[in-house]
Amino acid sequence: MQVLHWDHHFGSDKPDKAMELFGSALHKQINNDLNGAIGDYLAAIKIRDNDPAVHWYLGTAYEAAGKATEAKQEYEKVRQAWHWTINTQQVSPGSGLF
Repeated sequence: MQVLHWDHHFGSDKPDKAMELFGSALHKQINNDLNGAIGDYLAAIKIRDNDPAVHWYLGTAYEAAGKATEAKQEYEKVRQAWHWTINTQQVSPGSGLF
């Protein structure tokens, strides 16, 4: 599984709980506890809905659990977040985004 990096520019104590849930979810997913992982990802999203990494990993957990519709919905959220990021930043050829 390719690991995306968690975004570290939070600013409150809530992200610490979100990070804790995210880490727990990753651990559960790696150990094939997909239902536990999905639950932790969903709990992290309740705290920090706008983090594409959590949506990405939730999509991978849904996909591994055979829930293709839910996985596609999460991947679409990641695509939309990426599209928003590209369209709201100055992107130069050497930026590393391409």
